[in-house]
Amino acid sequence: MKNYSNIFLLPAVLLICLTFLPGFTNRSNLNMVEDLMRERTTILQQAYYGEADLAEVEERLYEVETQPLLESDIMMLRKAEASSMDVVADIAVLSVIQMK
Repeated sequence: MKNYSNIFLLPAVLLICLTFLPGFTNRSNLNMVEDLMRERTTILQQAYYGEADLAEVEERLYEVETQPLLESDIMMLRKAEASSMDVVADIAVLSVIQMK
C-alpha cells in the first residue's frame, strides 16, 4: 500500500497558514489607518489655523483621502472660517472593519 500522507500534508499546511496570516495583516491595516487619520488631522488643523492655503490643503488631502470623505472635507474647508478649535494631540484607532 502506498503512503499518501504527503497528499494531506500540503493542504494542512496551507490551511494553517491561511488561518493565522489574516491576524497578522489586520494589525498592519490598523497602523495604516491610524497613520492616514493622523495625517488627515494634521492637514485639517493646518487649514483651520491658517498655516496653509486652501489649494495646498486640497492637494495634500487628495494624497490621503478618497471620495466621499475628500469631497466632504473640501466642502467643509471652503465654508469654514478661522476658529479657535482645540488641537488634536493624538489619535488611536481601536479596530478596523472592512465594509463592502
